[in-house]
Amino acid sequence: EDEAAYRDIAAPERVSLRDHLRGQLDERALSVAERRCMCLLIDSLDEQGFLDASAQEIASVLQIDPVIAIRCVERLRSLDPPGVGAHDLGDCLALQLQRQGKSNAAFERLLQGYLEDLAAGHFQKITKQTGIPRLVQRACMEAIRELNPHPAAAFREETAGYVVPDVICEHADGEWQ
Repeated sequence: EDEAAYRDIAAPERVSLRDHLRGQLDERALSVAERRCMCLLIDSLDEQGFLDASAQEIASVLQIDPVIAIRCVERLRSLDPPGVGAHDLGDCLALQLQRQGKSNAAFERLLQGYLEDLAAGHFQKITKQTGIPRLVQRACMEAIRELNPHPAAAFREETAGYVVPDVICEHADGEWQ
C-alpha cells in the first residue's frame, strides 16, 4: 500500500464550548441586551464550564436590568451540555439531576451543603445534622455516579502530541535495518 497516504491525515476539527453554546442560541428570540448578556456569560465560563459571576455582577457590568441578567443565566443553565453555567460542583450535579427528573429536596440539600461529607461516606454525620436517612444518601450517591462533574471536558482544546520514534526499522533487500 502507499504509505504516504497515511502520513498526512488531518485531525478532526473540534468545536469549542463557546461556539457550541452560541450555536444553541436563537438570535431572533433575543433582544439586544439579552444577546450582549448571553455573549458575556458564555465568555465568562471557566474551563470546566462553571460561571463564577453572579447575575447582579453581570447586570452591573453591562448596565442592564438585573431581571434580564437573571433570565439569561437561567437560559445559559438550560443549554447543552447539562451542568454548564453552574456556580460550583454541587450546583452542576444538581442541574444535571433536575434535567434527568431525578432531583428532590433531599438531594439538593445534600449537594449544596454536604457533598464532601457524602463523598467521604460520613452518612451518620449527615443523618445527625439533616435527618436525611442513609438510604436517601446512598440513592443520591448512586445518582451522582452517573453524572458528569466536568460538563465542558468534551470541548477542551488539546494540542496534538507528536510522537518521535526512538528507532526506525526498515525491511530492505531481505534484511532489517
